[in-house]
Amino acid sequence: MVLNAFVPHLAATLFLRRYAPGLLTGLLLLVPVNSILLAQAIASGDLNWRQLAGSTIVVAGALLGLLPVLFGLGRWATRGKRRG
Repeated sequence: MVLNAFVPHLAATLFLRRYAPGLLTGLLLLVPVNSILLAQAIASGDLNWRQLAGSTIVVAGALLGLLPVLFGLGRWATRGKRRG
C-alpha cells in the first residue's frame, strides 16, 4: 500500500499534470499508517526485510494479474449504460 501511493497515483499525477484519484488518501493516510506498522513489525522481529520484499512481490504480482479481470468486470457492469 505504501508503494501504491507512489506508483501509480503519484506517477500518474505527475505524468498527466492533473490529480489522480487516490493520491491524497495514499499520501496522507496509507503511507504514514502503513509505514509505522511496518517499522514496528520489523523492530519487534515479527517481520524481516526478506519477508517484506517477498510478500510485496507476491501481492503486487497477484494484483497486477487481476487488473485485466477487474477492468473486464467494470466494462461488463457498465455496458449498456449511457453517460448523462
